Amino acid sequence: EQRIADRETENNPSLSQPTNVFVAVGKEGKVMQRDAKKLANKIQKVSGSDLQVDFQYLPKENHATILHQAAYIGLRSLYED
Repeated sequence: EQRIADRETENNPSLSQPTNVFVAVGKEGKVMQRDAKKLANKIQKVSGSDLQVDFQYLPKENHATILHQAAYIGLRSLYED
């Protein structure tokens, strides 16, 4: 895992502007929930101060319903102050 993070850091230049990444997961089982959280944590570790990662667990959503709610929340967060 660390080798992947090191390689990504080497291959990606710094971001030119502040950037937000939104990761959401519904009630899709322990493996999916764990892996989504790990993804958010890895992105945060690799990133510098110009990248903000927002992870949200949406327990009322599942594999069939997560997309619309997560997209709505993610897009809404772009325009909130």
